[in-house]
Amino acid sequence: MRALRGLTVFTFAGLALACTGSGQEDSALDSEEQEAPPARLLLVMDNSSSMADEAGGLAALADQLMVEGVTVGITTTSVEDPGNSPPGLAGALVGDPTTDAEEFQRQLLCEATCWQSSSVPSEPAYTCGDPWEQVTLQLLDCACGFEAWEGSCGSGDEEHLEAALLGACRSVEPMPEACLEQSPLDGSEAGSGVLVAGQNNLVVVVSDEGDGSRRLAQGEDDPAVYLSLYEDLGLDLTFAVLGPNYDPSAGTLECNSGGATTWGSQRLREVSEVTGGLYAPIGVTGGSGCEQGDLQGFVAEVVALF
Repeated sequence: MRALRGLTVFTFAGLALACTGSGQEDSALDSEEQEAPPARLLLVMDNSSSMADEAGGLAALADQLMVEGVTVGITTTSVEDPGNSPPGLAGALVGDPTTDAEEFQRQLLCEATCWQSSSVPSEPAYTCGDPWEQVTLQLLDCACGFEAWEGSCGSGDEEHLEAALLGACRSVEPMPEACLEQSPLDGSEAGSGVLVAGQNNLVVVVSDEGDGSRRLAQGEDDPAVYLSLYEDLGLDLTFAVLGPNYDPSAGTLECNSGGATTWGSQRLREVSEVTGGLYAPIGVTGGSGCEQGDLQGFVAEVVALF
């Protein structure tokens, strides 16, 4: 995991958490542009300590992601409990599936992100319900309750593909036997997921790490095992990944401050390509060195997949 960087400022006034309405009038996309067939989205969020910037940026784009007809559930890349029992373990949702942008923000910021109080800026003048331009201690307290946002840091062993599998397994009744193998599940979790057979099911992975899922040997870059398991669930999954900036043709990892492996990154690229989804870099080289990738562009491409 990389050290938590200084939080990027996101100019955003569409939603005012906790006290005001959804701010739909200020949405970047009007209702006519947002019309899409019913869809289900499982967000697999990396909840290690390096992902605060991306979580804040994604929360700021909630109105653009939560288009009409889309129901979202959030889980994390943590499969094994690191000892503090954070939300979103083993494909479990951190909250109820939602169609509401403000509730999506709350779940993402309060339950699925690792915040370190010493690295989160303070804005004493902030009042609950005000529009916000950056994630601050006061915003988190308003959205989550006083210091209730602490304790959500997950494992540094990110298992993106396994977490996606277990999240999908929780959506199927009865749960297939393969879901119980090499996993913490016992079958009683069936029916607790967000995905629905016959609907447009999208899995969105956001992480600066390569995949380290347990059903593949370390160094193995072919995710065929997981692709077969996904297909057997009958959910017709499409993957969209915001992940390490890996160029398989050159074998290089650009802006790899997260310490991702080439083989773990290739797994994520392969799954997104085979399922007809998309892959975008989480970090890119800019004029001043490595910068955050185009998160807004990624969200727009995700919405286009609906």
